[in-house]
Amino acid sequence: MVDTSVLLNFLKARRLDLLRACTARLVIPSEVRGEVLRPDQVAALDAALADGWISEDTISATVEVTLFAQLAARGALGIGERAVIAIAATRGWGAALQDKPAREEAQRRNKAMDLHSTESFVREAIEHGVITYDEADALLVEWRTQHRFRTLLTTFRP
Repeated sequence: MVDTSVLLNFLKARRLDLLRACTARLVIPSEVRGEVLRPDQVAALDAALADGWISEDTISATVEVTLFAQLAARGALGIGERAVIAIAATRGWGAALQDKPAREEAQRRNKAMDLHSTESFVREAIEHGVITYDEADALLVEWRTQHRFRTLLTTFRP
């Protein structure tokens, strides 16, 4: 499951191709799709969905709906984060969550949950030869300076 923050990081930089390098199955909740608003980003996401390398799913089981409502009542997380946690925690899936409170909540709900982030997807793209270290570091600078991306990471180099 991929949350809105992670997805938008790649859409804003026009580098959705980096997610395609990921070996995990990429799924977004309908709530995340609904948060992508810019026409160019919607078009890029629609193309990825049409190509089938990203898929969309909905909160459907009663346990997912219940968890989604519990998370909403707490008021600390966005709709996309709540949807990702509700689906991933109940289905035993991994989750790509960028914000620390969302990551902590996901781990609280399922201690064994495999967590991913924008940075981990870029590292995987580097490993697969889709992007170089220099390109990844330039992308890191772009995210920081143009897209208000916050991370403690200063370089993707080992």
